[in-house]
This record gives sequence, structure tokens and C-alpha cells, in this order.
Amino acid sequence: MGSPNKVIYTGEYRHNRDAKGRLTVPSKWRVKDGDQDVYLALPNPTKGCITVYPPERAAKFLERMSEIDLADEEQQEALMELSSMAQSFSYDAQGRISLDDHLLEFAGIEGKEVVLLGNFGTFSIWSQEKYDSSVSKSVKERTAKLNSSLSKLGKI
Repeated sequence: MGSPNKVIYTGEYRHNRDAKGRLTVPSKWRVKDGDQDVYLALPNPTKGCITVYPPERAAKFLERMSEIDLADEEQQEALMELSSMAQSFSYDAQGRISLDDHLLEFAGIEGKEVVLLGNFGTFSIWSQEKYDSSVSKSVKERTAKLNSSLSKLGKI
């Protein structure tokens, strides 16, 4: 019934980056699989945040990228641009990560406050300010928006 290391990313966590700019990943989100704990962080241009792919999803993503035809100049250029903004990382013994300055700049993360948001198979990292301004504040507003979207997901 699936891998014992399978992580489902749910919830919203508000954290501060430490004095060295490191961010703590929630312990229940950390894959514990020896040398296989390399995550992939990519800019999410539609949301303006950073999307983090866990090891299993990062491996699948890299496999798909390796299938891009070398003769397809447009796709190779897009791949080169994306890889220049991407970052692979592992967390340290305390579960902290450091993100590259260009990813932080892309996501508008200037201060210490960040929001980590679970997206089931991935998680995203937002500047607190950008997240708070893009998400309805009240539970009632969020629930109403969710109700209108759930029908599109079908039956679970």
C-alpha cells in the first residue's frame, strides 16, 4: 500500500527564516529515505511562489525533462531557463533548508516571514505578505470558494 516514506503535504505553516536565512521544513513533511532526500525547488510563474517537489516527484520530473528532444530548440531554451532558476537541496539535521537568492527574489521573500503551504504531492513557499494578500482571510470566504471548486475535482 505505497511507500512507507510517502508524504502527503497538507496544511499551512508560518515560519521565520533564521539569521542565516534558513527555513525549517515541518518534520512531517521531511522524507526520510537516506540518500534519496533531494528536493527540487522551482519558481511557479502562475502563482509567484516557489514550488517544492519531494524526491520521488523530483525524480519523475527529471526523467520527463531528459526526454525533451535535443533538436527542439524552443524546448531546450525553456529547459535551460528553468534550470537556471531551479535549486536542488536536502535539509540539514534540524530540518532546515537554504534557498538561493534568485528564488527568494522571484517569490518576493525579503523578510523573515514565510508561509509553507501543502499541495498534497508538493508544497509551496510564499512570502507571508504575498500569501496573505492572495488568499481570502476568513474561513467562510475560503469555504465558499472551495465549495465551488470541489465539484470540478469529481468524487474522491
